[in-house]
Amino acid sequence: MNHKKIAELAHVSTSTVSKALSGSSEISVELAEKIKKIAIECGYFKEKSKRKREYSNNSALLVAVLVPELLGSHYPEIITHLKNEIEAKGAQIAVYIYDFDPKKANEILQNIIVNGAADGVIMFCKPELPVKPSIPIVYFGGKTTGPYDSIGSDIMAMVEDCVKYLKEAGHTAIAYVGEPNTAGSNNAFKEAMQQNGLVCHEAFLFNVEARLEAIGVEAAKKLLSLQEKPTAILAAYDVVALSLIHELTQNGIRVPEDISVMGINNISASAYAQVPLTTVDTFSAEQNRAAVELLFNKILTETEVVQHITVEHKIIERDSIRKINA
Repeated sequence: MNHKKIAELAHVSTSTVSKALSGSSEISVELAEKIKKIAIECGYFKEKSKRKREYSNNSALLVAVLVPELLGSHYPEIITHLKNEIEAKGAQIAVYIYDFDPKKANEILQNIIVNGAADGVIMFCKPELPVKPSIPIVYFGGKTTGPYDSIGSDIMAMVEDCVKYLKEAGHTAIAYVGEPNTAGSNNAFKEAMQQNGLVCHEAFLFNVEARLEAIGVEAAKKLLSLQEKPTAILAAYDVVALSLIHELTQNGIRVPEDISVMGINNISASAYAQVPLTTVDTFSAEQNRAAVELLFNKILTETEVVQHITVEHKIIERDSIRKINA
């Protein structure tokens, strides 16, 4: 596939194609997008990427990883794992940050494809491209279907197991603490409470417009103002749970004696906290390894088979949950 063939399909001149693919401002955005779409559909960028590697002295594969942020410890730990797995295969990694903005993520993705900037992509949100991509893409998501390879935990099953675990420990007044970016877990919590025959009180749902530790701080303030408090809290992820425990303890609420707290994702700090945190291990190391294996299989074999891999989860019992039915 070359500029001449793309020009024929787009009914434009070869110079127009050249300008569109080089990002020239002389071409309208609409026409440039049309030409890029045709080029992607025809596999032009895939061929371009191969030629680039053949002519380069360093022929190592390059994997682009699109991550929502690098704050806290969760995503940096994952990026480190991915880096190690990718480099173990003799390849290189390039990291892009999309700030939890799916639109920005897809703009970055399209630029990577158009510029031949990578041989494959791993990302943390579902890709939304108008046409089939010319390079393999694997994304981390929950249990899912669709035209893109994916890997992840079953969010619904995981949250339901958390609620069931708390119920079996004697807790029926259960709260949830999260943020807008964890809306999936929030919805899963509501459904899980219903499935377990428990009442989901609106006063016990805390979706805080903040990030990381600040979520736990704000949620603790709201919890302290309640006349009737929950006996247990499920946090969307461990950093939230840990900051929540700290704030509650600072204000005279004992964990787990007064309120039990549970997290999700089992970051390394959770085992060594002042109150070791009961959490859910989502086996992120296994997910990372499987994602890299899946991506490299697609790059090297060029198979068209799409896979959706669901990784199991496991509740890790520590000291932050009190069994009130014992």
